[in-house]
Amino acid sequence: MLPSIPKQIYRGSSVSCSLALDGYLPSEGWAATLILRGGAKHDVEGVANGDSFDFSLPVDMAVGRYWWQVIVLRESEQQVALNGELVVMVNLLDVETFDGRTEAEIALDAINAVLANRATKDQQSYKIKDRELQRMSVADLLKLRSFFVSRINKQRGKGGIRSIGVRL
Repeated sequence: MLPSIPKQIYRGSSVSCSLALDGYLPSEGWAATLILRGGAKHDVEGVANGDSFDFSLPVDMAVGRYWWQVIVLRESEQQVALNGELVVMVNLLDVETFDGRTEAEIALDAINAVLANRATKDQQSYKIKDRELQRMSVADLLKLRSFFVSRINKQRGKGGIRSIGVRL
């Protein structure tokens, strides 16, 4: 049993957590519900267990991002005790094929393929009858490539540190 709601789970996994909510004890008449909203709507009633509430996350949650709140109730009083975000990841047992690349990685791979193929094509544009095709310049492709490399590095936590010169 986990001591908190996890940040990510895999679809179909059995996940249970026990939450101790300061100031909202079951023994003082509080009840708790975990509200999940995102790819679908799920409401999970907490089960009192001493001074904590136990929650079992639904195994049938759709892949994607969910935002959650733990709502506590006592008589006519209602509070949001906790909140956060949960990502339900694809379970590879559920799929035949899977491409785990981010959108930025897919775009970068496409730009690299165009740049590699550009060595055999030197026309910037051409026209046949009423149809016209214009290609991005190599300079523009390189700028776009640099943008996506930077974005991927940020996603992977590899943000570059730039040195700044200071004169005293």
